[in-house]
Amino acid sequence: MPALHMDPEQVRQAAEQLEQFAGLIYEGSQALQRRLARLDWQGGGSADFTVRLQQVVRGLRQQAEEARTFSQRIRREVDEWQATDSAGPGHPTSRFGFGPQLAAAGGGVALVGSVLGASTSAGEAYHDAIRGMSWKDRFLEEQRLDAARAASRAHLDAMQDEAEIHSRLEDLDARIADLERRRAGAQSRADAWYNRIRPDWDKEHRPFPGDGDGLPWRTESDDYEDQVSQLDIELQALRSERQNLQAELDACRQEQANLAELQARQSALEGVIAPGIPEDGPSARHPYFPGTDSTNCTRYAARHRNVPCSGNAHQWNDQAAAAGYETGNRPVPGSVLVIEPDPTGRQSHATHGHVAIVDGVDDLGGGSYNVHIREGGWNGGYSERSLTIHTSGASADVRGVPVSFIYDQQR
Repeated sequence: MPALHMDPEQVRQAAEQLEQFAGLIYEGSQALQRRLARLDWQGGGSADFTVRLQQVVRGLRQQAEEARTFSQRIRREVDEWQATDSAGPGHPTSRFGFGPQLAAAGGGVALVGSVLGASTSAGEAYHDAIRGMSWKDRFLEEQRLDAARAASRAHLDAMQDEAEIHSRLEDLDARIADLERRRAGAQSRADAWYNRIRPDWDKEHRPFPGDGDGLPWRTESDDYEDQVSQLDIELQALRSERQNLQAELDACRQEQANLAELQARQSALEGVIAPGIPEDGPSARHPYFPGTDSTNCTRYAARHRNVPCSGNAHQWNDQAAAAGYETGNRPVPGSVLVIEPDPTGRQSHATHGHVAIVDGVDDLGGGSYNVHIREGGWNGGYSERSLTIHTSGASADVRGVPVSFIYDQQR
């Protein structure tokens, strides 16, 4: 079968460029979405225009997600092939059976066509699995991967440096080769016929002067055989040391391959979480909310998300959960932010609460997030602002006021 050649650096650069284009597409869809949100057009053909533009925005976001997913798939291919290549032909870490088919090719990697798609299938299976997960399970998987990556890095840090192991192996190989050469010479001399002749003058079989073992002298091969025995002992010790070092090297490479796999999974998971939830509005109940999209937060949210909610803002999370929608405490782009009533009126309406569309999320660490939102009915009209959301366990709040998020239908 024909060989497939790959220059890892060039392929990685192409994947990075593809992901940049995906980001531009996504940012463009967000800009269109914001423009649509600020559009002051009521009546006439506004409804048809809004629906069509929403379809365009959703299509752009889907294309951006597909491009980003494909970029991450390419990166996984490069990481896995390079991890296998570093393990060497036929090495146990060669999980896809490359064996002797793997070879350097112009600074890249050559793979026989029959193995193409093995790692791709594994990566796609994982990607399909996380796409079928609930948001709660995705967040749990993210925590598990973070812990596993930290443990893998700690394990690698505790191991002997791979370059040092290589250096020690080279030294051992040189010493073993020298001993094998010396043993071969001693064995050759021990096997020589002229060294096996016993003199007839020593009738009493006395030790020969200078004989190394002090035993009665039989033939000259005696000393050479002793040398061979001693060299065998030294060779056995060095080979045992080399075997242990090789096991260390194999363990190091296995851990490197394990970390590469974890990183690939983390990248795939991030590719599903980061884009968030595509806007699927308007909901069937959108026209029944009073006011306009700019002046009523529930009407604005119903314009952009097709969630089965019809009550006041603070009722939306319970209504959505009852209708089979997943809710939680972690912000995700495209989710509906529900803020409970704030008696002070600073974060939401004192009795009705508030809802908004999450536009973007910055992870601040420690369970805190900078959440960018779009909303209607805030300070009398449409606005865009950022809130700092703190999460702890199953709860979340903004400045002490409880909040929650509506995702999509439960899987």
